[in-house]
Amino acid sequence: MKIKRIILLLFTVLISFLFILPLNSSRAKTYGDLIDNLAKLEEEKRVQEEQVALSQAEYDKLAKEILESQEKVSQYNSQIVEATNKIKELEDEIEKKKEETNKILVFLELSSGEKSYLEYIFKATSFTDFIHRVSVVEEISKYNKELIKEMNELIEKQENLKKELNEKVKLEEAARKELEAKQRKVGNKINDLYSEGANIDERIADQKEIMAFYEANGCTERDDILSVCSGVPPATGFLRPLNRGVVTSDYGFRVSPITGYYEGHTGIDVSDSGYPVGEPIYAVAAGKVAFEVNWGCGGRVVGIHHVVKGVEYTSMYMHLKSFNVNVGDVVTANDVIGYMGGIYDNCSTGPHVHLSMTYGHLTDPGSYKSYIFDPNDVVYFPGSWFYSRSW
Repeated sequence: MKIKRIILLLFTVLISFLFILPLNSSRAKTYGDLIDNLAKLEEEKRVQEEQVALSQAEYDKLAKEILESQEKVSQYNSQIVEATNKIKELEDEIEKKKEETNKILVFLELSSGEKSYLEYIFKATSFTDFIHRVSVVEEISKYNKELIKEMNELIEKQENLKKELNEKVKLEEAARKELEAKQRKVGNKINDLYSEGANIDERIADQKEIMAFYEANGCTERDDILSVCSGVPPATGFLRPLNRGVVTSDYGFRVSPITGYYEGHTGIDVSDSGYPVGEPIYAVAAGKVAFEVNWGCGGRVVGIHHVVKGVEYTSMYMHLKSFNVNVGDVVTANDVIGYMGGIYDNCSTGPHVHLSMTYGHLTDPGSYKSYIFDPNDVVYFPGSWFYSRSW
């Protein structure tokens, strides 16, 4: 039991660390902070591009080494074929020499009783011719035997060469597999960097839109306080973003329906099976529309700044089908800000709205995960179906 309590305590501390600690991060308070944030994002983009260039150079180097390895294997295989053909030629030649030798040996086998040897000998016209005939037979036989011996040695040499080449092929193919594994790893890194680059591009574009929003509201000097020049209306509380529905996924850790991994969920998902796509989504409190972005993972997203009982918040509504407000609009809790989607991006399994809440007036939508908290802390959601935006 003690071990279970310790594990539960550690798990609780981990969740607190992941979801609460980031709230201490600094948030933009002045227009100068927005300028600094943009410069930081542009620097991240520059570093990311350098990493892509370095990784691409490494990828190209590995590709060249893999090609060289393939060429070596091809050369080794060609040499193996040549050695195999050479062995076949030598074996055929040996067979021919053996046939010649066997014919000659007939004359040397005195005990065989065959007349051909004697006939060959006694056909000699003189003793000198007799000696010559015997010598010819012996020399040819001796020559063939030595030649066969040499050819067998050549065959053995070619066989050894084949073994050596086959071993080189195995080693080279193993080395090539390692190179290909490294190349895949670098390729995955490049893909990740490009994804990060696209994300940084989105954040830079979002940041510029946010700056344009505050500029339109009179924030142009570095020391301009955003909450003053933006004109966010005050509110006294929060309402639910739907007239009816049910929470389909809570805030916190869960098994992601997209990745299948255990990971943190940055808000709560609310759905209404009776009115799937196109259901009106309301602002959870009076405020000012701070940003509208379109993410591959999250779809159309609206962010609204609030000041509720003197505390600054930002609410974010993801997976919308369409927007019904523009950046800079002042909205009340009764205003429709968009319509439910949930089937138009890569991070959704069905129609719903994802509500995230952050402390402070968020000015960089891409950094919202650093400031999130459980929306249930300020917006009441019952444990079952609800049929109004309040109790």
